[in-house]
Amino acid sequence: MSDIADKAQAVCDMWLAIELKAMSQQLHVCDNPPPTPATGRGALDCVDCGDPIGAERLASCPHTQRCVECQGYYEQERKQKQGKVYGAKLGDGLKIRKRG
Repeated sequence: MSDIADKAQAVCDMWLAIELKAMSQQLHVCDNPPPTPATGRGALDCVDCGDPIGAERLASCPHTQRCVECQGYYEQERKQKQGKVYGAKLGDGLKIRKRG
């Protein structure tokens, strides 16, 4: 029979695996093909706001489609959607009692 610590560890391991998978998917954001003039926007403009993408951002991720600010909003929105898909966020419903 497993005790509460074993069950809590299993839950933590599950959420860690989910978070690692999500992070792995985010690393592939830069793998998108570069924008082209056929898209109707400049090759160095953000797809969301239309502002120019900064030189430092392009140097670190040459195929990016969003400026730093819009990428932050995009990632935040994806995290919220993933939380809804899984029905909870890390730490929800896991209560740890202190001994004493």
